Amino acid sequence: MIEILVMSLAAAMGMLFLILKIGPIRKVLVFDAVIDIAFTSLLMWSMSGTYTGIMVAIVAGGILSICLFIAKRMFPPDSLTPRGWRQSTERSFMDWLHDRDVDRHTSFRDHRE
Repeated sequence: MIEILVMSLAAAMGMLFLILKIGPIRKVLVFDAVIDIAFTSLLMWSMSGTYTGIMVAIVAGGILSICLFIAKRMFPPDSLTPRGWRQSTERSFMDWLHDRDVDRHTSFRDHRE
């Protein structure tokens, strides 16, 4: 069981590093479903000889899917239109954290004066 988790983490982390090398994360996350399905399918096909291989592929696909889901919430993806890329207007989790931090420091300065 531990071997399956370790191999799955290694496969998922390897794919995440490759995704980060492709380009800006906001553009790559537009294709998160395609990346998830292709990665899981390719891993299942390449490791289809044993039960352990199939389990590694399933768990690694799940780990990658969770990571892409979290990344999509943290960095809203840009949209691809016929005229090119358009930046997202959604507020990300990172924007919310920044605004919360700025509000906290601003209120502290207001009370100090």
